[in-house]
This record gives sequence, C-alpha cells and structure tokens, in this order.
Amino acid sequence: MIGGHQLEGHETGVAILKVLLLAASTLAITQTPPADPQHAPVCSVVHCREPATLQVRLDADTYTELSIPPMPYAFKNAIYVLVGETFRVRYDGKPPTLGDGIYRASGGEEVAALHLRFWQEKDGSSILAIKNALTHRVAYDCAMQLPMEKRLRRTSVLPIEPGLTNYEHWPHPVAHLMLFNIRYEAK
Repeated sequence: MIGGHQLEGHETGVAILKVLLLAASTLAITQTPPADPQHAPVCSVVHCREPATLQVRLDADTYTELSIPPMPYAFKNAIYVLVGETFRVRYDGKPPTLGDGIYRASGGEEVAALHLRFWQEKDGSSILAIKNALTHRVAYDCAMQLPMEKRLRRTSVLPIEPGLTNYEHWPHPVAHLMLFNIRYEAK
C-alpha cells in the first residue's frame, strides 16, 4: 500500500488511472499533484492512449491481460509508461524547473526530451531504457504495478546524466510504470 491507497479491481480501467494519479500526488513531496480525472477532463487537455487490452508476459510461456482505460502519456509532472511502449516526453522548462512534460511519438531525435522504451524479456523480466536528451542531470521517483497485484509499489531508480541512457531492470513482470516528481538535479 502506498500513501494509504490500494488499487481496487485492476480489471476496471478507470480505477487504474485514478490510482496512478492519486499515487502521484501522495508519493511526490515536491511536485504539483496531478489532477483527479473525475474533476478535470485530462484527455481533453493532453494526449492520451485509447482504451486497450495490455498483454503482459508472466514467464516464458504465460501471459495475462489487463484492461487499460484512456490514460495520458504525460500529465503534470508524471509520465505513465505501459510495457511495450516507446515514446518521448518533451520539456520546455529551464533549470531549475523542468515544467510539465509533453508527449511526442517515438522517432527522430529531439532535444529537451526524455526518450523512453519499456519492454519485457522472454523470461518476463522488465526493462526501462530512458535517455536524457536534456542539458542537465534529471532525477525522478518511480512506482510500478505488477500484473497480478492491485497496488502500486515504489521502486528505486537512478538519476540520468545528460546525453546518457539509463537501463532500469526488474527481474519480474511489470505492467506499467509511473515516473513522477521529475526534476533537474545537481550532481
């Protein structure tokens, strides 16, 4: 349980988005919390995914499926990454403030962006590659949802130096990640 909140019924897509946004506000100490989607039409303001069924590998031979509601790629100071996705998030802020991220489809090099790729290996382990195309070191906090759990778990991640790519690896299946409190960080 994170911040006293537990995801109820992850098959219902709306619950996933509500908890992701609520968790961002309860986990992040220094960020402006994302708005609750019931009080703000999130997908009318930012680019969102269409509702979908997400297939997550549990091991070499087994998969599970999760229903995913319309969900933003980036909203306020959070990025939501589903397994199997590749995209980038552009930032227009100048140090010390990044500003809110803006979703961009993958492809092409873009300065002032974080490039994300999240995939699974054949054994079900999960890997996030995140390239920092910004001019300063970037730090962030991260929470993940495992495919068979109804809650978010906080996980540790490393800051990313400018021009470099970090690879975060989890030896188990992860359905999606929420990166939040994204910020410039001094060395």
